[in-house]
Amino acid sequence: MAARWITVLAAAAVMGGVESASASELFKRLDGSWKGSGVVRLEGGNERISCRGYYNARGGASLSIALRCAAPSYRIEMRSNVTESDGRITGRWEERTFNAEGSLSGRATATSVNLAISGVITGSMTIAVGGAGHQVNLTASGPRFRGVSISLTRG
Repeated sequence: MAARWITVLAAAAVMGGVESASASELFKRLDGSWKGSGVVRLEGGNERISCRGYYNARGGASLSIALRCAAPSYRIEMRSNVTESDGRITGRWEERTFNAEGSLSGRATATSVNLAISGVITGSMTIAVGGAGHQVNLTASGPRFRGVSISLTRG
């Protein structure tokens, strides 16, 4: 269960603005390599995580991402593709290590996003983009997983 949060985290980390121009601008800001760390909140306590992200702004309102994260007890490899149209963000995610997949949808401003996540897990996510990085906070339902917070910067 704890591993599934990374899939959702990475998918949501790529979301952009309400207007096409805002999404395009934000996707361009995310383009490239990122690294970060954070905390995953589990039923039995918290665990530190580290991540590397690779974003590819494929023009206008589309973005692809590959994210690899590690904690002491597991590894995650996630891929996602998202698009923005008329202010709505939609996309698909897959986590290759645990063979999980699902969809995401939501609305955003030029600096933050609120998402609903569905598939193997359900939950919600907020993302705040500013300065040289972005902060992702996720809450999900599950017997063991409670949420995650991660900060990513260029690297």
